[in-house]
Amino acid sequence: MTNPIYILSKGRPEKCPTTELFPHATLVLEKEDVPKYEAAGVKNKIEVLPESNGGITVVRNWIIERAQSLGQKHIWMADDDINFLGHAGPPIKKDDPIAILEDAERAFNYRSRVAQIGFEYVQIWYNHNQVQINKAIQVISGFDTELFGKSRYVKGLDLKEDQDITLQLLSKGCNTVRLGHYVQSCPSIGMNKGGLHDTYQNREWLLDVCKKMERRWLGTCKAFMSKKQGGMPEVKIKWREFGSKSISVEEYEKALESNANQEVPT
Repeated sequence: MTNPIYILSKGRPEKCPTTELFPHATLVLEKEDVPKYEAAGVKNKIEVLPESNGGITVVRNWIIERAQSLGQKHIWMADDDINFLGHAGPPIKKDDPIAILEDAERAFNYRSRVAQIGFEYVQIWYNHNQVQINKAIQVISGFDTELFGKSRYVKGLDLKEDQDITLQLLSKGCNTVRLGHYVQSCPSIGMNKGGLHDTYQNREWLLDVCKKMERRWLGTCKAFMSKKQGGMPEVKIKWREFGSKSISVEEYEKALESNANQEVPT
């Protein structure tokens, strides 16, 4: 069985496909949402947040702190709108999501101090079957909570909090591994009703968040307007400053095999 899985959700009781992928995962909700999800037939174990409307960073920090207090070294943190996990192919092939997580957890032994692991988007076809080292990971993340340590998601960076936490981990000498031979399917950013949908539509607010990232990571991040969805504020990040690179799946597997009979330092 895979390590503990936590699913974040808000305002999507009728459309929360990640709970169907992982029926044994813990669903993290605000108190007001609980009866709605139960009425919708969600069967997952539910954990209720101590406060409501604190924002996505508060929820993510609560999950990390809970896992650390329970001694859960490795966990998964997942968005609620994942349609499937699968193999990149081609062709792309849906597969057992639990089996994919279990196999992906080997990435914690790829090299020393791997603090975060994850998958490639279905849409990012040019990265399929490549393993990305020390780059952003979003939607579903596996974390080493011991290496995560006292790092925390920063309030006010909502919608870019995933990129910020990866930068925090890399800045203290940790590594991330994004597996491109496995893919995650979810709606395009800002297109799914509920959750943070309304926040994504506020371009002025989102641009301000991107500028905050630029100031926070001076020289590493640059805010700009992309052409997506008629002009979406984005952040360009110089991942190479943290030794980012792409390797083949074959190279990745060889590294795992080489490390199999020796303890990988953390």
